[in-house]
Amino acid sequence: MNKSVSYDDFLMAKLKDRNYAVGYVETHLELEKDEAPDQALLALALKDVAQALAGDRLTPEEVKIHLEKLERLLSNGGSEVIYNLAEWLQVVGLKLTVKVDNEPEKIDYPVTDNVVTENVAEELVKT
Repeated sequence: MNKSVSYDDFLMAKLKDRNYAVGYVETHLELEKDEAPDQALLALALKDVAQALAGDRLTPEEVKIHLEKLERLLSNGGSEVIYNLAEWLQVVGLKLTVKVDNEPEKIDYPVTDNVVTENVAEELVKT
């Protein structure tokens, strides 16, 4: 009897290969002439990659924070988005050029996460 594998399980298994993840993201970045980018589709692809790659590098809480950060940075406009996206990709071992980062560094969210910074600022105001 054949065992079937869900698409999500199959995709997560494939995306654990960072080279496959690169191709997956590149596919979502490719546009036809005069085609508008689909931000929701790109966000979904990046979430898939994060879930597949970050699990080996981050705790479940850090993965959650990383996904929340992705949602915030994709919802913001302006020139900061490109730099935030580069940082976001680095956490899961990818670079903005969508090449495999062979020497990924772990980023500690308490230092770089805006939510933590806002919470610290609120505590300082209270004192």
